[in-house]
Amino acid sequence: MITLRYKPLKSGNYSLYFDIYSSDSNGFKKRQYEFLNLQVAKDYSKIKNILNNDRDTMLLVEDIRSKRELELVGEIRGVKPRQKATHKSLIDYLDEMYYKNHDGGLRTLIYHLKNFTCGSPLLFSDVTADWLAEFNDYLITYVSQNGSYGYLKTLKARLNDAFREDLITRNPFEKFKLPTLQESERITLDSEEVKTLVKTPFESHPHLRWAFLYSCFTGLRISDLQELSWDNIIEEQTEVGTIEYIMQIRPVKNQKELGKLLRVPLTGSACKVLEELKKETNLSGKIFEKLPSERNGRNLLKLWAAKAGLKKDIHFHVGRHTFATICLTSGIDIYTVSKLLGHTDISTTEIYAKIVDEKKRIEILKLPVL
Repeated sequence: MITLRYKPLKSGNYSLYFDIYSSDSNGFKKRQYEFLNLQVAKDYSKIKNILNNDRDTMLLVEDIRSKRELELVGEIRGVKPRQKATHKSLIDYLDEMYYKNHDGGLRTLIYHLKNFTCGSPLLFSDVTADWLAEFNDYLITYVSQNGSYGYLKTLKARLNDAFREDLITRNPFEKFKLPTLQESERITLDSEEVKTLVKTPFESHPHLRWAFLYSCFTGLRISDLQELSWDNIIEEQTEVGTIEYIMQIRPVKNQKELGKLLRVPLTGSACKVLEELKKETNLSGKIFEKLPSERNGRNLLKLWAAKAGLKKDIHFHVGRHTFATICLTSGIDIYTVSKLLGHTDISTTEIYAKIVDEKKRIEILKLPVL
């Protein structure tokens, strides 16, 4: 038996929850409560007429109650295949994972899930192949087809985690095909354009400027820039007695993969960035502690690029692309570049090799015809 209860709040509204009284297949009785994170303006156990503003909420509650009643029937019969999944919020589960790993991509996925559901509860059992198709349509509209591919791939991986944790009996992606990943142009900067940015101050957001330049000199993703601390910078003595600086981190994207330790020797340009930051940051904390949000950061980077006279639409990942192409253009072999970027598959690095080859072809075509 499932009874809808109303808990009065200080705001004058009522919080909704289920009072669930049932017995299992062995006849043992139990009672549990499920709070729905939903509010209405009136206690409709005492009045019949539902206010217009509460109609959608009450319809949603009835839909959830119908699902719970079906689950209780299955439980009485000893069938519990989706019991955990139906009672756990997918968004709460993803929030827990974000607080553990601070993955920027996961944070944005959560934002889109909340926006897509308009703040309504999203249970594991709600995510079906049809639901994924609708979410894909939403993502293509708000981001792009490639953006949808990235977010859905992240969601698929997290649902695989839920399957391993026995929260769901199967991943709904088994019946849903990810959108095709379209080849897109990667924006990169050449050495002269990077020099132009080095010479262009950005007084209102110096940390943003230093972080982007540091990405150009090291290839770090924004998620790693946000987590980079002074403890990740190691001073080592070479065989000839000189001192060199090494950046040693475990990339956020690869934290679940054992042994993925990234070691990148720092160039003089990267060291200059750190020297500037040493003057104003806590040397026991994060290096880029004053970075704005990713969305604000992208808009600010556009302003800085315009100030420098660059017409390219730069964002943080452009710094990583730039590091890769400059390394290859400078003659560093593709396998070394792959290691410096922390790629797990050489084919990912080969994309940058194609960019460099295409640029060489364009430059050769500029030679005069004799």
